[in-house]
Amino acid sequence: MTVIAILLVMLASGADYPVVEASNNTTLQDLRSMPDRQRRETLLQMESNYISGGTGSGPFTGGTSFPDNVSLILAEVYRPLSPADLEVLFRAGLWPAGYSPRDDGFVAVRIGPLDAGLIRGSGFIRRLSPWDWNRASGGQPDPPSGHWLVLMAPGTDPPSGVHLHGDWWRVGSPVLSGALIALPDNGMEGVNHALDTQTDDSREVAGFPGLWSYYTGLGVRVGVLDTGVWSEHPDLQSAIVSGPPDTDGHGTAVCGVIASRGEIDLQCEHNGSGGTPDAQLYVIQRPSSMTPSQLAGFFAEFVSSQCMIVNNSWGFDGTTSYNAYCQVVDQYVADGGIAVFSSGNDPAPGAIPTPGTARNAITVGAVTFIPENGSNVTLASYSGRGPTENGRMKPEILAPGGDFFQSTMQNGVATTNAFYGGGWLDDPEDRWPGEDSYTRYAGTSMAAAFVSSAMAICQEKYSTLFHPEDALALMAACAIPLKAPAAPRKPVMPTHPMVSVFSTAITFREPIFPKRWTGCSGSTQSSPRGRVPRNG
Repeated sequence: MTVIAILLVMLASGADYPVVEASNNTTLQDLRSMPDRQRRETLLQMESNYISGGTGSGPFTGGTSFPDNVSLILAEVYRPLSPADLEVLFRAGLWPAGYSPRDDGFVAVRIGPLDAGLIRGSGFIRRLSPWDWNRASGGQPDPPSGHWLVLMAPGTDPPSGVHLHGDWWRVGSPVLSGALIALPDNGMEGVNHALDTQTDDSREVAGFPGLWSYYTGLGVRVGVLDTGVWSEHPDLQSAIVSGPPDTDGHGTAVCGVIASRGEIDLQCEHNGSGGTPDAQLYVIQRPSSMTPSQLAGFFAEFVSSQCMIVNNSWGFDGTTSYNAYCQVVDQYVADGGIAVFSSGNDPAPGAIPTPGTARNAITVGAVTFIPENGSNVTLASYSGRGPTENGRMKPEILAPGGDFFQSTMQNGVATTNAFYGGGWLDDPEDRWPGEDSYTRYAGTSMAAAFVSSAMAICQEKYSTLFHPEDALALMAACAIPLKAPAAPRKPVMPTHPMVSVFSTAITFREPIFPKRWTGCSGSTQSSPRGRVPRNG
């Protein structure tokens, strides 16, 4: 079954409420703006190709009379909407706003007088009720800052406020009409209560070292779509199965976070070891521009090269919609792959770039670890935030991404440096002290690479029992909540809307292991290495 491009809804669980997709990128807003005859003909054509996602029906239980100032209505339904249902909805005076807070309903825009007869006789509408500010905000009190982050229904604006991105606004008071989602614009500082010591390494932050006595990615091949790789790096030579030269340095840094062997002494406990220091990497160079069919070809090459997991620390800047690239990613996952994407480094609400907005991609935001006044983990100020344009929660998970120090990445994640054309490709200020072959990077690209490592450990441990649908469940079960303190200090926006736990930091470990974090994220202090020898 196809699904609608700007679709009706997003469920609080993160799944889509299925509706038909308009062909040729026709959206809900396109349908709404069409003349009546054209809309009916378009929906009739769609109905002829529609495969039903459910046939439930039942009686209408109430709600057809609302004050004139009620512009949004929660429609509870018995089944996923078909094209014919959309036409009935339109003639009844309602149209999907593109957001749903629950799995059996969606928020609709009131586009005219409600036709009580059509509503009662529809067979798919169970109940109608006003969608007001209290519902949009989840009943939360006014934030201490006095400001809210508000997603407005398409075509509506708040009386006042600052436009941020898409239909997102920052407002100074509740919006009485048109608000789909309202998030308090509090300063949020995450504190990881599972840790009680400082650390010098982002690998510890993600919980990898406690597993290395048991799982190191041995026998797992991870695909990397990036700028290439310096395959002659001493800590990557045995990891690279295939990979073109890296003329940028970004791809080599990503590869190091996943599979650096960590043999070069950086004078810290785990050196620059990747999250899976025995994994193999199959690297494909991502062109500066590509078509959806090219992306599909790259995924096909990864499949033929035995790569179940593909790391994608990239996105198309300025493009945030669900489009053909997202469809390619979703098809790859449907065929049994795991696609990990970075959430981008634009912190504006809803600015996660395509194809990280794909429904089945694991999209990764970033946390930072900078010891300060007893706190240890915070949502990175640069980390890309959700939700998507149609209200789905993104990113699904957070991982260490390092931080910036003024204009440098000296507080970034320690990883492998690239050499090309007679010189190192990093900024000398970011280079690891005393070791040119290592540098420091900050951004959600590094966070995505850590999650790809976590997926590789799961694949090693569970082998053929590990499937794409298991990935998010395992991450959610093993994540560390980041909670807001009583007196937040940093103006950081919540990553996940509509949940009380604002973000989660990824950790994969066996329950018997104590929680620790590692990886050289800026410190040059030496410490005992104490590592278990590994094969390869």
